[in-house]
Amino acid sequence: MHELEMVNGQAQMAYRESKGIPWHGLGVPVSDDMTPMEMMKAANLDWKVSKQPSFVEINGQKVPTGQEALVRETDGKILTNVSGNWKPCQNEDAFEFFNEFVSAGDMVMDTAGSLKDGQMVFAAADVKD
Repeated sequence: MHELEMVNGQAQMAYRESKGIPWHGLGVPVSDDMTPMEMMKAANLDWKVSKQPSFVEINGQKVPTGQEALVRETDGKILTNVSGNWKPCQNEDAFEFFNEFVSAGDMVMDTAGSLKDGQMVFAAADVKD
């Protein structure tokens, strides 16, 4: 199974059309000249996460768990629980890694998407010869 996140029947993924349709046949085809930020948006990954305190309810009272929930800001979806010291990496920061290489013409964005209901985000680029 592909494990791509599906939102309203749409796979949260973009792929470079010139390389062909992925084996699962899902995602948004894009051109070879996508910037990393354009690829992020095409894959519907232009969202942020925030940490929110986690609680359990015991005898009608909210009791802190000592952990925090990692929450997607666009829809309030809890992606996972993390410790208080954990620092989230925003999708924009991860895609920024590719900027220098793509703008210099050394790489071309290839695929991007989210897996496991948004818990994992990926981006890949091909290195040009």
